[in-house]
Amino acid sequence: MAKRNDNMPESISPCRSVARALLGVLVSGLLGWQATPLVVSPAAAEPTITTPPTFDSRYRIEVGGLTIGELTRQLSEQNGRFVLETVSEATGLAALFMGRRIEESTEFVLDGSGRVQPLNYRYAMLGRKSRLRKTHFDPELPGATGERDGQPWTLKVTQNEWPAYDPLAYQVEMARDVASGERSPSYYVVLKGKLLHYQFDLAAEEPVTAGDKSYDTLKFVRRTEPPEVTEIWIAPALGYQPVQVRVTDDDRTTTRVYLEEFNPTTGPTTSTAAGPEAGAGD
Repeated sequence: MAKRNDNMPESISPCRSVARALLGVLVSGLLGWQATPLVVSPAAAEPTITTPPTFDSRYRIEVGGLTIGELTRQLSEQNGRFVLETVSEATGLAALFMGRRIEESTEFVLDGSGRVQPLNYRYAMLGRKSRLRKTHFDPELPGATGERDGQPWTLKVTQNEWPAYDPLAYQVEMARDVASGERSPSYYVVLKGKLLHYQFDLAAEEPVTAGDKSYDTLKFVRRTEPPEVTEIWIAPALGYQPVQVRVTDDDRTTTRVYLEEFNPTTGPTTSTAAGPEAGAGD
């Protein structure tokens, strides 16, 4: 299966490495999905699906040791539809020079096996130079449609390239896969009307300090062309939420993303084809 390399999306910074950091670099912003395997109920013989707990989280973004921005993430759910929203903004002195805000969101459901099925994706960059992208997925047809700054596009993919995800929805699926034991996850991702291939590999298991706490983590690495390395430290104790991301660009600029705050707003729930059930402790 041929792999396709990608150009990372825009950001609040004109610097190429920062641009990759604020959105594409938090490429592994895994959701707080608890490690609950898919099981089959003996009585009903129907798959029991564990849905992700909703949450609010906040990250600090640094370049060259200086804090240049903040990224917030929120996962919400209503009537079986999930929405993951992220907002990245420059902070401090960086805001005087960058002055941009990026809003991303994805709407998705879980299919009969518990996998993520994206429905609608939106990307908006607000500031002196505004941009808007939208992507729509039809669960019944491989491919996607959308628009980029008012220009419509249609993407058809083969069955071997399906399922495909948007730049946020695949992060949810990756959390599910890692929690289930996958150590070399890969995904097809639709970005700017093109189909890209993302490949991650487990590189190490090591402790990482976040704030005043130390967490055992799984370190995943993703390499792209031109030479760029993204390293992600994921803590199972935090529901497979990343506690740190480090990106080394092809010009050897290093961008770091640190988890500052993570607040669950609900616990996980389970459901079957017969309907939802309360999660443990509900």
